[in-house]
Amino acid sequence: MNTRIATRLLLAIMAAGVMTTGPAAADVTLGATAAGWLAGAGSDSDGDGIEENSDNCTLVANADKHDTDADGFGNMCDADFNNDREINFGDLAIMKFNFLASGDLVTDLNNDGSTNFGDLAMLKANFLGTPGPTGTDPLVPNCNCYFSSDCVGSTTFCDYGPAGFTVEDICYWREPKPQGVPGTGCSIEYEGPWTAVCDGICLPFNRGSSIGEENPQLVRQAVDLWTNSMVPPSIAGGGPVNAVLAQQAEALPFVYPTSSVAIGRHVADLLSVASEFGFYDYFCHFESYPDDPDQFVDLSTNACGVAAAGLAIDALRAELTETGTGAGHIQEIAKHCSNWQTMFAPTCAAGEGALNCLAERVSALAQFMSTPREVPADRPDIESLLKASR
Repeated sequence: MNTRIATRLLLAIMAAGVMTTGPAAADVTLGATAAGWLAGAGSDSDGDGIEENSDNCTLVANADKHDTDADGFGNMCDADFNNDREINFGDLAIMKFNFLASGDLVTDLNNDGSTNFGDLAMLKANFLGTPGPTGTDPLVPNCNCYFSSDCVGSTTFCDYGPAGFTVEDICYWREPKPQGVPGTGCSIEYEGPWTAVCDGICLPFNRGSSIGEENPQLVRQAVDLWTNSMVPPSIAGGGPVNAVLAQQAEALPFVYPTSSVAIGRHVADLLSVASEFGFYDYFCHFESYPDDPDQFVDLSTNACGVAAAGLAIDALRAELTETGTGAGHIQEIAKHCSNWQTMFAPTCAAGEGALNCLAERVSALAQFMSTPREVPADRPDIESLLKASR
């Protein structure tokens, strides 16, 4: 490639005014990155006929999904040729080397068979930004839970991330979401194609969660409010979640907007495991239809279920206050439930160790809810991106 073309290439980038520094440049990078992580599921934003979670360019129409370097970003939105997650001078140098060359090259952004001024214009438009957004980024994990009962193992829990419930901020559904199978998603509410709901990824308890970054006193208060919003109506024979207590729980001044409802899900999940009754479906229904009495739990004739639910919550409260103090509450369940050896399956295997297993789960849940989340090194902190881009 001659010097005149190389110089023209560089000047074209500079002339557009995109090589700025300071807030404007930061906004481009952060905005594009946040969009990539926060792209929702179940829609087709660019109208190319490819559903978001299968589309490797969610905002640029590319029905053929052509991806020369197979990095999860289609050529049409991937001017990051060296895969460093930023479109910068390194990528400009690669395009300079390939300029006017023919073939299936990473620099052929518009897939017309050669690297030319059309591709240069596309690189220029995204310079100092990031590739994507994409719904097939291999660094974004696959959503696999709505409640922690969807996770495998007694000490693994569903992490929902710190962003809003209108987006899946930490994961994508890469396969069709489960339908009509309670315990594998909020599936009792919806039997058509899944749209964007807040789901999460199963994590071991010692990885922590965004709840662990909240004020511990507020966390315990939310546990109490959500418990009292669900259990007393159930003891009375069934009814909707207590709206007044639910509103109080949701009004607690948490740092992250999801924390209160996320705590409610963990409480509902623990109540389900301990009592053998479907509190997770009850809470799931409440999230979509807070005033609808059709979905309810009836514990009015089940003294064992009432006792087990109450003792499990007492154990969680104790563990959130002081580690190692909850097991005694769990052991009390044996005094009220003759079937205690089998009632916590499949979370805990049936047998003599069932109570110890439940105690371990409660202790692990408390640690999960009180330990600040561990952000994987290979992906950004979503909340920091959101704050920086506002």
